[in-house]
Amino acid sequence: MNRIPVVALVLLSFIVLFRAVPVAYGYNQQDLDQLKRTKQCSACDLSNAPLANTNLTKANLERANLFTANLSGANMAGANMAGANCMNATLSGASLVNTDLRNANLTGANMSGANLFDANLSLAVWTDGTICKEGSIGTCKK
Repeated sequence: MNRIPVVALVLLSFIVLFRAVPVAYGYNQQDLDQLKRTKQCSACDLSNAPLANTNLTKANLERANLFTANLSGANMAGANMAGANCMNATLSGASLVNTDLRNANLTGANMSGANLFDANLSLAVWTDGTICKEGSIGTCKK
């Protein structure tokens, strides 16, 4: 049996398979443009998005995918981030004053120096994976 056609078929199968699988770690440019233009981006894909030092006051990021996004120094005061996926996101130095983070996933997020004054963390998953108690305002009550 000739091995060359078999090897070629296997290689072709891998190429087709990997071209069909979307990139798991990239943000949707249209979603990013929409957020910057309107501050509305509910349930959108901003994974790994470069949002450092961005003004996102009162932005609607409900259920948004912010996995590994860089939000360091961003101003998100009064934003709606309920149910957002912020796993492994960088939120260091960010202003989260009066931000709705109910049910958000903050597992592995870098929150050093973030201002959480009056932020609602009820039932959010904290950076260490524990669930914040209902009524967690400004701090995660475990």
